[in-house]
Amino acid sequence: MREYIRKKLPHIDITALSRFIEYTGADINRIESEIDKLALYKQDGWITEEDIKSTVIPTIETSIFSLTDALFLLDSALAHRELLAILETHNIHYVFSTLQSTLRTFLYASKLLSMSYEPSNVQSLLKIHPYAFEKMRKNMRHSERIKVLFSTFVILDKQTKTGEGIGDTDDALRIGLEKAILCLQKN
Repeated sequence: MREYIRKKLPHIDITALSRFIEYTGADINRIESEIDKLALYKQDGWITEEDIKSTVIPTIETSIFSLTDALFLLDSALAHRELLAILETHNIHYVFSTLQSTLRTFLYASKLLSMSYEPSNVQSLLKIHPYAFEKMRKNMRHSERIKVLFSTFVILDKQTKTGEGIGDTDDALRIGLEKAILCLQKN
């Protein structure tokens, strides 16, 4: 993959190349599209990591990973900034759904580990990437706070789907999501 991108973008520096791969994933159509955009954007000089950050939209998975990292650390200010950045480029419903799924997986893993399941079995059973699993394991001490956050998300999901919330627009979901994240705090 790196060689292919380097052939198409010979003036991309090493950190920019890594960030490009992180942001685009393995979707060749997306890679081609982003290569074309970068070639037009930066016709002279080296393509830097800042160029990638300003022109390439990260995949939802990359964005959610940054958000959940902040949530797992109970850093509500960072999580809120990450959420706002994600919502600039991704649909609120898709973000919410992906976030719920990630938190649910975290809570399943936490529960299974607390029941003395072998970590390798939990990782395999829940199909969690080894790197992501290790990051989750490091933050299991916060699982009770994450459980409270997830419960808030479940209520918000129900309110959104049944019209019981503060409104029936995307803004209502956004406000509810922001409120839940901003109320996240360390005990």
